[in-house]
Amino acid sequence: MPREIFVFWGQCAAIQSKKYFGSFVFSLWFCVAELLNRMGWEVRLTPYSGDDGRDIIAVSNLEPVPLLMLVECKCYAEHRPVSPDPITRLWYRLNVEKANLAMVVTTSHFQDVAKRVAQELSYQVALTEGTDFINWVRECRK
Repeated sequence: MPREIFVFWGQCAAIQSKKYFGSFVFSLWFCVAELLNRMGWEVRLTPYSGDDGRDIIAVSNLEPVPLLMLVECKCYAEHRPVSPDPITRLWYRLNVEKANLAMVVTTSHFQDVAKRVAQELSYQVALTEGTDFINWVRECRK
């Protein structure tokens, strides 16, 4: 990952460090939460355990319709792709909680079968992986 991304990542972790103990995984949560916050979403991080398959709950109160988004973060090494399991768990939570959309974010990439599962779920679950995540950080830092 480019150095500028790690710098931003560290800044996000520093903002939240009073609430959670330091960890690379938590830093991804903080970074994604900060990105969503900069885009106008109100964000809440879920507890480390018992999060029911979602790490961030985000609400957009823009008119005319408020939106509820659930986000799951997977901080994996580049050689470890994300399987369909977190996607299907998050989709289940989306329906239970009557959320409008969901997003799975990873520092790695998704297995082909995981991408097919997300496509079958139409516009309900978005996938953000590796380079997409880096581009998202760059865009929000402008």
